[in-house]
Amino acid sequence: MPVSEHNQTNTLYYIVNGVKYFNESYVHVANNSSIARQKAMKNNDPLQQRKKSEDNWIAYILEIRASDTYHIYTYVYWMYWPDKLP
Repeated sequence: MPVSEHNQTNTLYYIVNGVKYFNESYVHVANNSSIARQKAMKNNDPLQQRKKSEDNWIAYILEIRASDTYHIYTYVYWMYWPDKLP
């Protein structure tokens, strides 16, 4: 059953894996490229050359909601990468 909007709790912060995330703060977001790079570094594999924007996704947390400790939702505003700016 999908979580409905009315039974979610709006909160100012939430702790996930020991990291406290706040409303109105910036976060780095993992993507497939950054995860593959972390795995390669862990296994001492050679690293592929990459664009800076492939690893550094940045978002601004507008709101955090949770229906319970396992279902946490964030509304974010995606920021531009430095190489995408004019």
